[in-house]
Amino acid sequence: MARRVLSLYLGRKIELDTIYLEELFLEVPNRHRNAWRWDAGINYFSAQGDKRWWQDHRIPAAMAFSVNSVGHMVKSRVLSGALNGLNDLLGLGPDDSLAHNIDSLADALGFAMRTIDQASNGPAIRGCCVFL
Repeated sequence: MARRVLSLYLGRKIELDTIYLEELFLEVPNRHRNAWRWDAGINYFSAQGDKRWWQDHRIPAAMAFSVNSVGHMVKSRVLSGALNGLNDLLGLGPDDSLAHNIDSLADALGFAMRTIDQASNGPAIRGCCVFL
């Protein structure tokens, strides 16, 4: 069932034991509509993750997919900082919805790894990933 849902999402046939990537874009809000593009990994979570080390991502009786890109996270921080700078110049004040403090790829990777490491005190299977 997960293979079928992912094939509908990506628009292609899905094989087992294969890493699939999604294109992720960040558009600059200007008249040129410039955009950056990243390949982002697709992760699968389901009830099979119950009682595993990453217990905050178990989906009892269901399944979910996530698409993440630390490059996108960093570049969006640069863009949000510039937009808040413009807001300041115009006297509009900061936009709290644009705030986060991930300033570099190293910060983003460190944040991601700390999130994984602190996710659970369950049985250790750290470093093990399951891809469709």
